[in-house]
Amino acid sequence: NLNRSNAPFERRIGASAPDATGIVHLGIGQFHRAHAAVNTALAMAAAGGDWGIVGVANRSRRIIDPMINQDFLYSILQLSPEGTDVQLVDVHRRLFVAAEQPAEVLAAIADPNHKSVTLTITEKGYNKDGVAGHLMTDSAEIAPGRAGPDGAKAPLAQLAWGLVKRAQESKAPVTVLSCVKMQSAGTTTKALVTELLQAAPEGSSAASEPV
Repeated sequence: NLNRSNAPFERRIGASAPDATGIVHLGIGQFHRAHAAVNTALAMAAAGGDWGIVGVANRSRRIIDPMINQDFLYSILQLSPEGTDVQLVDVHRRLFVAAEQPAEVLAAIADPNHKSVTLTITEKGYNKDGVAGHLMTDSAEIAPGRAGPDGAKAPLAQLAWGLVKRAQESKAPVTVLSCVKMQSAGTTTKALVTELLQAAPEGSSAASEPV
């Protein structure tokens, strides 16, 4: 198996991330691994920085277990008219499954050392009503997280309560970047997170902490 003792680092894309992490990414699917992670490696090669990635899968361990077993390394296959090329990516430093480790995910979002939270979840994962455009607060995924952080297992709920935790603990600024094919993705994400917290029970921590 691929690991740090046998990896062909001469085939590495960009730079390896340091142990320090600066990005939390929700949704560690193919688009993230083949594009955002690759561009992060290239950016660190050009300008350095503590931009290691904490990757979060929603429910499945299908992707993260092989990555953990490979010391967070994986390969990218590029096909072009010039031929086939396989290169190495080395930017992830921690990996979680949101459904199994919700507290760890919220702590990562709240960590002031993390300057950016990025998302590549499906449009369905936003639980947005396609007609009214509002958050479906009673959906099976969102309803448990609406009640408070202990039930926050859906990505949008974890983002919301992680930002509340961040506001309570450090008030450190953070960039939230939605990387999905959805109209006005950033504005929509902000609106849905706000709706979720406004729907939280009276007396919850969301009622007293601006996000």
